[in-house]
Amino acid sequence: MPQGSSVSRLQRLNNWFRKCFRDDMNPIVASALTGVAWGLVAAYFTSTSTVFGSIAWMAAFSWPLIGVFIYLVSRFIYRRSVWWMIPWTLVSTYLALILFGLALGIADAMRPIPRNTIAVIAQSVLMCLWGFTFIPFFWLFLLPVAGNHALIRWLERKKQNKLQYDSRLG
Repeated sequence: MPQGSSVSRLQRLNNWFRKCFRDDMNPIVASALTGVAWGLVAAYFTSTSTVFGSIAWMAAFSWPLIGVFIYLVSRFIYRRSVWWMIPWTLVSTYLALILFGLALGIADAMRPIPRNTIAVIAQSVLMCLWGFTFIPFFWLFLLPVAGNHALIRWLERKKQNKLQYDSRLG
């Protein structure tokens, strides 16, 4: 493969990344987009089972909301040292799993099957937590989650620096 084509591919990838996550992009919008991306990943893994096949897609409304919620509770970490993101990655992942399980449970409880609604919702939340905790393959997702936090942290800091710069102008 000629080296010129690989450089142009890297440039195209860099240009695509800059278009998607511009310097002036709102971190809330980026969080909603990454929430949808993580929701697609979670729906793929939950739809491979026969239990939550179509229900995972019924909970799609919650994906951007979960992304925005995680951003809002993570803002205090983004203002701190980057080392705070290491434990926060694990905490925020479990928090997002609880919210995703809650959305799955609500979607499952809305089906017209007579059963205990609270138990259905609790079962979905526990299924998400159990699957992440006890299947080591899913631990590999902590690295992209940390990258996701780094991206949103970068956008948040850009926004804060821009606001501080604008306030100095008067």
